[in-house]
Amino acid sequence: MKIDSKIKKLLLLSIVILLVFWFVPFKAYFIELAQPGLMKAAESGDALAQHKLSEMYLGTLTVTPDYAEAYFWQLIAKRETHNYWLFVGDSSCRVPVFKTFIPRPKPEDQLSSFQKSQIETRARNWKEKHPDLPDAPTPKDLKDYQGWADSGYCGLHCYVVLGNIYRNGGLDIPQDNTLAYFWYSLAARDKPEKCDTPYVKQEREAAAKKLSPEKIIEMDKRVTEWKPQPKSP
Repeated sequence: MKIDSKIKKLLLLSIVILLVFWFVPFKAYFIELAQPGLMKAAESGDALAQHKLSEMYLGTLTVTPDYAEAYFWQLIAKRETHNYWLFVGDSSCRVPVFKTFIPRPKPEDQLSSFQKSQIETRARNWKEKHPDLPDAPTPKDLKDYQGWADSGYCGLHCYVVLGNIYRNGGLDIPQDNTLAYFWYSLAARDKPEKCDTPYVKQEREAAAKKLSPEKIIEMDKRVTEWKPQPKSP
C-alpha cells in the first residue's frame, strides 16, 4: 500500500511540531537539567549562579530566550556593595561570562520601558528580602574560575575575576599580588578590540607596585607564553 505524498508531508510536519513543543517551552526544566541546582543556588543568593542563570535565559540549544527573566537575574547578580570581585564589564566592554557560539543581545534592549520598570521593581523587592548576601569569594569560586580560565571556557571575564580574588583575598583565600598581576595582565592582553578596561589597568598597576622588578619581568614572560588548555571531552 502506497502512502500519498501529501500524507507523508503531513506526518513529517506533525513530527516536527511535536518535537518543537517537546523540546522548546520548558525553560526551567531544561535549565535544571543542564545545571542541576542552579535555580536553587541563584534564589539562595549565589551571585555566580545568578550570572549563569541570566545568560541561560538569553537562549541555549534547549532554552528559548526569555529576556524578562534574563534581565531580572542580571539585575539581581549586579550588586553595588556585594560581590565586588565579580566582573561583568561596563558600557564600553560588555563581555559574556561564558563563551557562546552565537551573538546574543542585551536583554534590556529587547524590552519595553514598561517591562523594564516592572522587572526593576521586582528586582528591588527581591533584594530587600535578601539583605544578607555573601560579599567575598570562596575557595570553590576560586577553583571554578581557575578551571574555566585554564580550559579556555571563559576568557576576559574569568581573568579579571581571578585578578580580583587574588588582589583582595577572600574566605580562606590569601591575598596574592603576584597572581593578581598575572591575571590582570592576561585580561589586558586578550581584551576584545574597542574594549576599554580602565579598571583592569588601574588594578594591574596597583598590584605591580607590590612586586619587585624581577617578579614583574617573570610574570610578563609567563603572560606572553600562557595559553589555555582545553580539556578533552
